[in-house]
Amino acid sequence: MRCKENILTKTPAVIMLAFICSVLWGSAFSGVKIGYEKFGIDFADWSSQMIFAGVRFAIAGIMALVFGSISAHKVLLPTRRSVPKIMVISMFQTILQYIFYYIGLAHTTGVKAVVIVAANCFMAILISSLIYKTEKLTLHKMIGCILRFSGIIIINLSELCDS
Repeated sequence: MRCKENILTKTPAVIMLAFICSVLWGSAFSGVKIGYEKFGIDFADWSSQMIFAGVRFAIAGIMALVFGSISAHKVLLPTRRSVPKIMVISMFQTILQYIFYYIGLAHTTGVKAVVIVAANCFMAILISSLIYKTEKLTLHKMIGCILRFSGIIIINLSELCDS
């Protein structure tokens, strides 16, 4: 009996899906900024920003359930045991994170927000090597982190000089 090969193990499929994910994640900043503009959401109106975020996440959650259920050939619903874990993860990984994200994005440009959020990568390197000790912190990684952090500072200092 021949096993069906998973399409996700094929290099072209992996590259294409990675590209699509990058485009979607990268366009989120612009999408939110455009959404604020189209719906007339002011940078100081944090309650409207949270409603906008909630609607976006509700739609994304419904889409994830629908597409996941289609690919699994059954309706996917959380079990009673998994609900507390889902609540904890959603509280810290989504709700608190995106409260700061949506309010902060209202106070900066989409381009600068992308640069600031890109700092997550070097923070992950530092945390995994210095706190969890799961990765070795090499000279090249340290130089990369310093350059990236310097770029973030320079980009944000230029705004102070323009003010």
